[in-house]
Amino acid sequence: MDWGSVPDWIAGIGGLLSIGATGWIAVNERKRANRLEEIQADTEAVQRGAAIDEAQRITAQIVDKYQALSQAQTFADMEPYDLNDYREAIDVQRQQLASLQNFAGTNAQLFVALRQLADAAEMPISGIRTMGQHRFTATAQAGLLRAKSEELNRLR
Repeated sequence: MDWGSVPDWIAGIGGLLSIGATGWIAVNERKRANRLEEIQADTEAVQRGAAIDEAQRITAQIVDKYQALSQAQTFADMEPYDLNDYREAIDVQRQQLASLQNFAGTNAQLFVALRQLADAAEMPISGIRTMGQHRFTATAQAGLLRAKSEELNRLR
């Protein structure tokens, strides 16, 4: 029986080692890719949670402004602010809510929910002439914002 020459053995062992090394590299690359995907998913979850927390904080501030408006009995009770001051403050906070869309990452639902929250925060005072109308509208807006803010929790 012919077992071949030393160079044949070296070539055969080298071929087997190269197949083994290729398999080992493939397995390790897959593990590395899985780990990177986990890190990315964790990062997105933290970023998503932070965006939701910040949106809820800003929303609470807007709700406070609407509650102050709803509790005012007369326009004079709204001192030191007037309606334009409230509108400007709420518009700034609406812009902050809209800017949080940049932190939604690849989550389209969060992106849309943040946009809807910013839209819901708009102060609809045009055409409102009486204090009673302001109180009613402010109360409705505060309730809508609370509901939209709670919807964000489902996206965590």
